[in-house]
Amino acid sequence: MVVKVNFRTQVKVAASVDNVKVELPVNSTFNDLMIEIKNESIHKLNSILFDSESKVSRSLLFTINQSEQIRSEDNIELNDGDIITIFSPISGG
Repeated sequence: MVVKVNFRTQVKVAASVDNVKVELPVNSTFNDLMIEIKNESIHKLNSILFDSESKVSRSLLFTINQSEQIRSEDNIELNDGDIITIFSPISGG
């Protein structure tokens, strides 16, 4: 199955692309997706997506199919064609 991952804010800057398509086995979960991204990623992106213990950063925001916010610890099962969007926190002043 193929899942599209959209990058926004600082994550987009680190990735140097707006989005990627990731091929995963059927019945893959959100954590499986993040492991695949980590394995294929550049160090700068990994330092934003993962903490010092190699766990998905809890400061990031994730949505699935542009409607439902998910948390990394939810570890939901993904479906072919799902769109995951990753946002980093934004601060203003």
